[in-house]
Amino acid sequence: MARIQLTVPEDLLQAIDAEAARRGLTRDSLLVELADQGLRRPGVERAAKVDQILRAATAHGGDVAELTKLHRPTLRGAHERAVTIDDAPPRPRLPLFHGGDETLAERVDDVLEQGFGRSVGLLGD
Repeated sequence: MARIQLTVPEDLLQAIDAEAARRGLTRDSLLVELADQGLRRPGVERAAKVDQILRAATAHGGDVAELTKLHRPTLRGAHERAVTIDDAPPRPRLPLFHGGDETLAERVDDVLEQGFGRSVGLLGD
């Protein structure tokens, strides 16, 4: 083992000595243990966790795509009908919204002429 000289603040040295005494260790042994926990062990533990995850992982198979499709309700049925460039977009159904005035779509120019953003009796007010 290598020997080092270390300068630390007095209050930190007191805390180190108190912890060493509490654990029944020498000051040097405590500092080596703390340095090992803080520097070396996290890397070793991280590598062990990654290894554990990789051992538990399985290769992706055909089921993965099917499971993905199964849990995506927005894609259900999309494969049943191919969309082509010749497909016409759906026609709007009137009224586009329910605001109490079913003739609004036919009178839109008149309503906008009266003032955009002002209340003009669209909802019966």
